[in-house]
Amino acid sequence: MSVRFLVGYADLFRRKVSVQTLRKAFTIVELLVVVAIIALLIAILLPAITKAREAALTTQSAGNMKNMSTANASYGADWSDRQFTAVPDDWGTAPGVGVAKCIYYQNNIACPPQQILGWDSNGGLWGYWIGGGLCPGSFPSTCAQNGTVLYPLEWTGPNQYFGSWRMPNVKAFNDQLNGRFYDKIFWAPKDRMTLERATPGLQNSGEFSILPNIP
Repeated sequence: MSVRFLVGYADLFRRKVSVQTLRKAFTIVELLVVVAIIALLIAILLPAITKAREAALTTQSAGNMKNMSTANASYGADWSDRQFTAVPDDWGTAPGVGVAKCIYYQNNIACPPQQILGWDSNGGLWGYWIGGGLCPGSFPSTCAQNGTVLYPLEWTGPNQYFGSWRMPNVKAFNDQLNGRFYDKIFWAPKDRMTLERATPGLQNSGEFSILPNIP
């Protein structure tokens, strides 16, 4: 009698454990509901997160512009209220256009201002050098190679859309900021592709560095 009672009690205990185990498991419907709730939360929160990130980048960009404005004011204070330009004051006295104008200027008027990019981490000084004529012969380049930096903008030719207006980060101006060619102040935070390309220079310890070739 006592043996049967123990057997029956053991069977009842196993059934109770089995029922409790089943009750602890999730059904397919419950799992689908949880997944649907998570997806809904992501759909609601993701635009808000993206918007907040864009707002932060806009704030950073505004901060960069403010720093640039302050640097321009500082540069103007040093140069009789003038803003930075790579074009010499008497550039218009040279006849011709383009390379011919640059050659005439450096042969007959003065050595054009050299646009220095900065010292690299190995002690090398980089710049858009223009040698020959009244310039030191040791300067490695010529008007044909780097003369375009003396123009605010070149509209045609191999250097189309390039000019001094695109180089506020040369040493003549960046000394008003952090003294670096590759500094985040000069790079738009929303221009992710360009910023990614400049990242090796931003991480380099020198004032300037040559970026690695894009594969």
